[in-house]
Amino acid sequence: MDGCRHFERCSAPLCPVDELIRHRVWYAGEAVCKNPFYTRLGWIGKQRTIGRKQLKYWLNRPIGLTELAEASQPRQMTFLDLEIKNQSN
Repeated sequence: MDGCRHFERCSAPLCPVDELIRHRVWYAGEAVCKNPFYTRLGWIGKQRTIGRKQLKYWLNRPIGLTELAEASQPRQMTFLDLEIKNQSN
């Protein structure tokens, strides 16, 4: 995948450079993107918080990009967050 040198060996199911990201889901406990360029995205921060705190609401169910982006709204969204959110609508 163009745009990420980690893509081939990364196991994160939600990848910021994946063209089909809005069709993918993530479960708490699964890998999260570690590419330093993308780790400041609000939804990636939300994934880290969910994984770290093991919040019951999020456990044992599929979580999509749109839901993560909306849940990270209290944080200031970056341009990339807004772009990804607009693509999913």
